[in-house]
Parts: sequence; C-alpha cells; structure tokens
Amino acid sequence: MGNFYTWEEVLAVKGIKKAVLKYAIDQGEIDEGGKLPKDEGELQDLFERAISEAGENVFYFSGDGREQVSSHLHYQFAGVYFEFDGHDGITGPLDDNDPEGMIDLCEYHLGDDEPRDGYLVSIGGEFPDEYFTQRCLKLVKIGHELKINNNQYIRTKEGFVLKK
Repeated sequence: MGNFYTWEEVLAVKGIKKAVLKYAIDQGEIDEGGKLPKDEGELQDLFERAISEAGENVFYFSGDGREQVSSHLHYQFAGVYFEFDGHDGITGPLDDNDPEGMIDLCEYHLGDDEPRDGYLVSIGGEFPDEYFTQRCLKLVKIGHELKINNNQYIRTKEGFVLKK
C-alpha cells in the first residue's frame, strides 16, 4: 500500500506526527485543532508529502534515466533522514545523511565499464563541491560535464574543473 519500507519505524520517530500535523495545518489540509487521518494510505501519503515538501533536501542524485537508479533524494525531517529512491520507495528513518552508498551503487552498476556520456547528470546537497569532485571520478567520462551543487564542472584527466 505505502511507499515506506519501515512504516512502523517512521511512526515511532519522536515528534514526527506533530511535525506532519503542523505541515498539514500550514497547507490548509487539516483545520487547526484537527487530527491526522486514520486511513493508513492517506496518512502515508501525507507523511510522504510533508517529508518531501517541508523537509530539507540534503542530498540529490540525478542520472540520465537509463539505469535502474536514475534519481535519488535525501531529506531531513523531524530530526532524521529519509531516502527517496526514485522508484517511489522511501527508506528511513536514518540517523545520518550518507551519499556514499548511492555513489557506490552507481559504481557497482557500471562495473568495470567506462561511464557513458550523461550517465550522471547532477549531484549535490549539504556537502561542498570538493566532496563530490573527489568521489564521482569513476562516474563521468573525461571531457563530459557534471553539475555539482548547481555549479557546472568538466571532467578532465586530472579531475573536475569548474566550467567558466
């Protein structure tokens, strides 16, 4: 029914129901003094929207759409992290924001093959550009571009160079 892999753990996060209720009241979906929906499907939908719309996006990955993993988002909401896997699945709550796993997964999908043009389109989040320029070398062909934290880079033999 829902997209949360660990729904009971989500509900157990201290303060999350209150944060979702505040989101729903702020959006005009629930009147002041109202309660969260009892229907589990409606409740999960409300939680998903609250996390993705009111949560802070702390990591994003976007590929060219030709791989199993074509997009991935991490949000911080109610003091914990949630991963949206691009296939409507939501993992969490997690204690920290760990993009390393996503980068490793991309490398795994490529195997020993050289990345194709446009395999990785953009990446970023709460980490500095240098964090990603050091970790994405195997994911971008020499001579191709990658947007990191909204800055356009070109992959050279030596690494990534900011495009001017």
